[in-house]
Amino acid sequence: MSRRGILTIVAVFAMSWAMPTAVTHAQVTLGSAASFGILIDGGSVTVGNASVMGGYIGADDGNVTLGNNSTAPIVLADTDGNGTVITLGNYTNVLQCGTDSGGTISLGLGAQCFSTDTSGGSIGILENAENDEETFENAAQCATVTQPLSAISLADGKKMTITDTVSGGLNVISVPSITLNNSSTLTLSGGSTDTVVLLDSGVLSIGSGAKIVLTGGLVPANVYINADNSGTWGNSIVLSGTLEVEDNGCTVGSGAVINGALICENDTTIGPNLRLNFSASAVSVPGCYS
Repeated sequence: MSRRGILTIVAVFAMSWAMPTAVTHAQVTLGSAASFGILIDGGSVTVGNASVMGGYIGADDGNVTLGNNSTAPIVLADTDGNGTVITLGNYTNVLQCGTDSGGTISLGLGAQCFSTDTSGGSIGILENAENDEETFENAAQCATVTQPLSAISLADGKKMTITDTVSGGLNVISVPSITLNNSSTLTLSGGSTDTVVLLDSGVLSIGSGAKIVLTGGLVPANVYINADNSGTWGNSIVLSGTLEVEDNGCTVGSGAVINGALICENDTTIGPNLRLNFSASAVSVPGCYS
């Protein structure tokens, strides 16, 4: 081989070594968990009277109890054969109820579950949802922060707006804690094609009448809020987006309005007159690799 040929081979090798192929991380979504209006991981859920709910209502490792005169499309409960119970209060209507094998469904006066399955065949989605939720949560936690903020604390009746900084893309906003006192309002502002992930690494406290609302075209399907812990949330609160409490259950007062979905770890109690206007999450984040 000529000297020129040898030099050409060396040059090509050097270029290929100096220019590695870029690695693109696959996007991660909530997957099966995005079908749930309420998803409880590791506990039970009790919802008070006269509540109207959309999306699946599911408790993995717990029971589901719905109060009188309530409605929900699909209710699923799984405690791995340890006496799963779905309890529907008087005149409560559910389109489909499913438990693990040998579970029981208890119906109050005039209550109806139009389709029932106690064989365990209908609750596979719960296991998938739990796994998908954990994968997504981990990915969201290690996503690159685009907007770090200091702790938020709004006094009674005060208002604050967070405007995202990435137009048409993924906004990851981090904050040490969020405290919304009575009748305060936290507004998330962004465009209709924006995605907002709000990471609260501390406690999310929500007083009575407090609100998390959206403006500028931002929609609940494109908002995911993750808090490490929650306090007791007051009456008549408004939440927008998919809200996940990572390390404990949720206690929600009466008259809550959720425009999106709620995911909680461990036992959760929601007061009467809940209005769950379900919106399936469309949020996606890059996969997290250690």
